[in-house]
Formats: sequence, C-alpha cells, structure tokens
Amino acid sequence: MSSTRNLGVDSIRGTAILIMLIANSTPVIFNDIGLGVIPRYLFSLAAPIFIFLSGYSFQLTLDNGKPLKAIVRRAFQVLVIAIIIDILVWQIYPFQTYDVLYLISVSFFIMIFLNLFRFNFKWILFFAIIGGSIMFPNIFKYRFENPDYLIDWKSPSLSVWDLRSCFQRFVFDGWFPVFPWMLMSIMGSFAKSYEKLVFKYKSQLLYFGILLLIISLVVYIQYPGFRNGPREGYLELFYPATGIFWLVIFGTSCIVAYQTTNISLDIPVLCELGKNSLFLYLIHTVMISFVIQGLFKEGVSVELWKRIFILLLYCFILIVIALFLNRRGKTLRTQKRLIPFLYFLGI
Repeated sequence: MSSTRNLGVDSIRGTAILIMLIANSTPVIFNDIGLGVIPRYLFSLAAPIFIFLSGYSFQLTLDNGKPLKAIVRRAFQVLVIAIIIDILVWQIYPFQTYDVLYLISVSFFIMIFLNLFRFNFKWILFFAIIGGSIMFPNIFKYRFENPDYLIDWKSPSLSVWDLRSCFQRFVFDGWFPVFPWMLMSIMGSFAKSYEKLVFKYKSQLLYFGILLLIISLVVYIQYPGFRNGPREGYLELFYPATGIFWLVIFGTSCIVAYQTTNISLDIPVLCELGKNSLFLYLIHTVMISFVIQGLFKEGVSVELWKRIFILLLYCFILIVIALFLNRRGKTLRTQKRLIPFLYFLGI
C-alpha cells in the first residue's frame, strides 16, 4: 500500500474539471455565438476523463484498504449532491435527466456490489455494456430533446415521474446514461487493477490513444455528417455517444491510463482543482444558475470582450476557491460540527 498521492491523476482530473466548468457555462455565456468543431471536440473530452478517473479512484480506494462502508458513504455523497443540484440549484425534479454525478454514483454502487463476489464480474459487465450500447439504438428511439421539469413549489407533483421514461433516460438517452458511459468507469477501475500491465505498455497506450483521437478529430472536421448537434445548448459531440465517438472513448481511456503512471507530474493549479473536483462541480452550477444566467438575459446583447472577461473571472473565482480549500480544508474537517455540512458540499 502506498501513501504517495498520485499527482498525475490530480493534474488530469483538474484539467477535466476545468474544461467541464468552461463547457457547462458556454450555453449561457456564448449562447448566440456559434463555436467551431475544435472547441466542441475539446469540451467532449472532459466527461470521459472525469468518469474514467472516478473508476480509477474507486479501485485505488479499495486497494488502499479503506473499509467498504467508506466507499458506500462516498457513493451516497455523490448521489445526494446530484439531487441537491437538481432540486436546489436548477430547481428541477431529480431522477429525470441524469447528469454526470448520477452516473458516477450508480457506477460506484454497482462496482461495490460486484466486489462482493470473488469472480471478476466487471469483465462481463464491460462486454454487456458494449453489447447493450450497440443493441439499444435498435430497441429504443433516442430522444434528443432532454427537457427539464421545473418544480412548482406551490403545488409539486409526482406525476412527472413516468417510470418507463425515467428508466430509458437512465439506461440510454439521458445526459449520461449507463450505456455506454459506465464503460469509462469500468475501464478506469481496470487501469488500477492492472496497473503493472499499464506501466509495462504505457508508451503503446499513449501512442494508440493519440492515434485514435487524431483519427476521430479528422473525421469530425472533414465529415460534418458525423457531428451530433448541440443538445439543449450544450456543445459536446456525444449526444448520443455512438459511432465515431467510440474512438474518443477508447482513445481518451488509453491516454488517461498512461497518465496514471506519471505520479510525479505536478501542475499546481490543475492539482488544486483536481483535489476539490466534487465541490467545484457543485459550486459552478450555483454560479451559472444564480449569477451568470442573470447577466445574459434573453434579448440583451453583450459584447464579446465582456463575455470573455466574465468567463475568465468565473474560472478565476473557482481556482481561488480550490486554492483556499487546499489550504484550509483539513482545518475545516477537524471541526466536528461542520462535518455533516461539509459532507453535503462534497468537501
């Protein structure tokens, strides 16, 4: 068991969360400005990296001997924060559209369950997800529109929960359905479980991953028909994550697996972001919902330089928050009365 923190993982997680923070604010800040395929492709890399590393961290925690109840507590924490974001930040009904935190939490619970058995069922699940991802487009019709159901606080209703619709969102056509996105989490877990093989073939993984990403990028640039359109204003190319995007999934996995072997890579700002990614994810939704959306009201024209300034200021504030948490986080966690509050904030 090693107590050395993998700074390479922190750095790449920080990179992913930074890209994700920018990508999620773009539908508001640049809502009426068309962005080209390169920014869209870059935005599309954040979620695969983030989900892959959630699986890697799960397996790392397990291998380091932490009790199973600590991992279950973490899975519940991620799920609770996903629900908090839906209800209190976006003010929509939870368990409807399934953002990335739902996917990570469910992945944790499934892998916790599979870990109870001696046989490695993750390989069966791995191929089942690939098979299901290929089959489901022939079974379900992918619903590109993914509407939010706003909560009417005066008269909330349970009628919005159509179990069949919610299940299809969860499995196939929500923001981050199990098929195929849990595949990234499983591959992250494999990267830790088979770290000796990853280390042995790390150069091959890096070159192969880069090759896959180059091929996919060239296809997206040269053949616009392969690009999926923006979904509800979000510009990522993986709605749905099919076709050419499988090259991105496997290419990203190879490169991030390589990066997990580079434990000494220390990019300070990115490391700070990576260590506090869950809390930053929560806070960035608060900033978008309650601050940024108010600055970009419909019909109000905002000059480009102001948009860029707001984006940079937004990122700067989140970086400052991350730096503060890394300086003061341990002190805060020693105060028992704050522990439940910090838990629900992802700290």
